[in-house]
Order: sequence, then C-alpha cells, then structure tokens
Amino acid sequence: METCEAVEGAMAAFWRSGYNATSLSDLETATGLKKGSLYKAFEDKHDLFLQALEMYLEKARVVLKETLMGSGTAMECLERWADLAVQGCSQGGCLAVKTSDELAEKDPEVRQKLLHHWNYVERLVLSVVERGQSEGSIRKDVPSEFIVRMLIRVTMGSAVAAPLTTPEHNSCAFSTALKLIKP
Repeated sequence: METCEAVEGAMAAFWRSGYNATSLSDLETATGLKKGSLYKAFEDKHDLFLQALEMYLEKARVVLKETLMGSGTAMECLERWADLAVQGCSQGGCLAVKTSDELAEKDPEVRQKLLHHWNYVERLVLSVVERGQSEGSIRKDVPSEFIVRMLIRVTMGSAVAAPLTTPEHNSCAFSTALKLIKP
C-alpha cells in the first residue's frame, strides 16, 4: 500500500474515533499495514495523525475554494457553502472541528495546523463577503469581519452539534445566518 493510501485510511479512522480513541489495531485495519510497516512508514501515531490531518485540511481547502469562488453572486456562493457544510456535518462532522475540540489546547503542532486552516478559511470567506458588499448582495452596514466571524462560528457550531441534531436544524441555522446578512 502506498503511503498516501495509508494516510487516507488513517484519516478515516481518526475522523471516526478521534486521535486518542484510535488504537494501533484500528490503524492497522484502516491502513492495511502491520505494526512494523506502520512504524517504518511513519515515526509514530502522532506523525501519522499530523499527515492525515494535513491531508484532510488540504482537501477541505480545495473544496472550499471551488465552492466559494464559483460562479454566481457572493450570496449564491455562500449558500452553496452552507449546503456543503450541512452535508458535511450530516456525514460524520468535521475532522478539523473534532480535532480542535480534542487536541488544540494540548498539542501545539495540531493547534498550528488548525490555526493556519482557519486563517485561510477566514480570508476566503472575507473575500466573498467583501465582494457581496460591493455587488449589493450582502449588507454593508455590518463590518465584513463580523459577518465572517458569525458565518464561521455557525459552521463550527453546526459541526459540533451534528451528532445531536438533524441536517434540517443545521440548514435552518445557516439559512438564518444568511438572511441576517442580506440587505
């Protein structure tokens, strides 16, 4: 098995169970590698996790960019992002949010990766909101940075609440947030 495939398998295991609850046996099953091969390919569980997290974040950034920079008005792009987020929340939640809850306070390397990711997302959403304010599809009387923070917190909150709620509730949260920023 190639390293990339092993990281992808590990990513699924970490996403499902979290870092601490994922055992070596889980990683062997997920990657198709035995203990010796795992330690030959990766320094340790933490190294494998960091690679899996980075793979997840890179994929998320590509999808976010395609969604938010697509055709249509800025509001239409934000609506597509909301649909994507609701769909992601209902399919196991967000690995970045789960990881933030589990490890961000304790693990400086994980915290740094997550901060880099959130900063990227904030810049991307900010560019869409500013475009929307210029084109008139988003309110101008609320600072763009405040709108971005609200939208990202709704996204993160929906991911945290996903196991306890329905996609309809998450969709309602997003649609309400988007209604609040319409002129």
